[in-house]
Amino acid sequence: MGTILRTVLIAALIFVLVRVLQHFLGRYLTSYTSKEGNGEEPTLLKCAKCGTWTPKEAVVRRGEQVFCSNDCADEQT
Repeated sequence: MGTILRTVLIAALIFVLVRVLQHFLGRYLTSYTSKEGNGEEPTLLKCAKCGTWTPKEAVVRRGEQVFCSNDCADEQT
């Protein structure tokens, strides 16, 4: 009887730990994927010089071209 009770308690403890981790990881991942909080992934744009994918909010624009940094933009022009 003691072995069964111990097994049930361990299983319950593991279940609670998994649920707590799911809760906190879910909140972390949701806040990481979007600054706006709408649950969508940020839009990525490809650098015209090196091909690096950069979030739309962080790109450098020169005319119609998009660059990942000022260094790439200056080297291209």
